[in-house]
Amino acid sequence: DYFPISAGRRWTYGDTASLGKNMRLEHDIKTSRGSVSAEMGTALFAGTKNIHSEVLIYAKKDWGVWETGPGRRVPILKFPFTVGHAWSVRSGEDTVEYRIEADDARVMTAAGEFTGCLKVKEFNPRFGGAWKYDYYAPFVGRVKTTVGGPGFENPNTELIEYKTGR
Repeated sequence: DYFPISAGRRWTYGDTASLGKNMRLEHDIKTSRGSVSAEMGTALFAGTKNIHSEVLIYAKKDWGVWETGPGRRVPILKFPFTVGHAWSVRSGEDTVEYRIEADDARVMTAAGEFTGCLKVKEFNPRFGGAWKYDYYAPFVGRVKTTVGGPGFENPNTELIEYKTGR
């Protein structure tokens, strides 16, 4: 399970440069229907100031993990979780492309070392020659986000701490 959504789970992410002092993102499962769907509260902080909060809905169906938020509904993960598997989705006026780049990545974060991670590339042609990578660890969820382009990949956000549930 690369995206566990059971009740009581909580994740805190921070910018890699300051480990959350400059930017922090908190995700907290508010309600859950077991491992099938959940309502997640998110709060984005700049320093100590909450600059944005929203509620996202996650559902596991149609062999994927669907994220629903204001104005969007996208499958952020789709089975099979193997290298080369790709899918695309229409999001507003854009077509966003996803591709599993690795299914055995090793990732270091402030929260620890994670192995057997999925590395998922997200590409929106509107943003030109850059893309995003999300790393998902088994039984933990997203642990790192990087920004990439031709010949580079730079860390952006990483897991600082997490709680696995009640």
